[in-house]
Amino acid sequence: MNLSFLRIRDKGDIANERLVFRASANTDIGEYVLIKAFYTDDTPYSGEPEFSFWFMDKPIKKNDLVVIYSKVGSHSSKLLENERTSHFFYLDQEHTLWDEDNYRPVLLEVARWKVCEV
Repeated sequence: MNLSFLRIRDKGDIANERLVFRASANTDIGEYVLIKAFYTDDTPYSGEPEFSFWFMDKPIKKNDLVVIYSKVGSHSSKLLENERTSHFFYLDQEHTLWDEDNYRPVLLEVARWKVCEV
């Protein structure tokens, strides 16, 4: 996995609550899915996730930051002075996601997938 979790910032404050990741290698953020999973006994519950977000295809360079706000907003990027970029994503929620003790963000790397015709 080429994204490393750094921290949850301003947990419980919908205006500022965000997850922060750093890329350890060049990657495509579209290969990742973020879920809000129930967490018990040091293990995420594999049942139905509370919330999920599959990122759009977008190249991310080594050492770039990926910042994921819980609030409503428009995805954007900002070039930093040190040649890194911060990529901002918004989950478009009206309420905070990460202030409940029994829920954790789980980042999944999706190397392959297939749409099942029904």
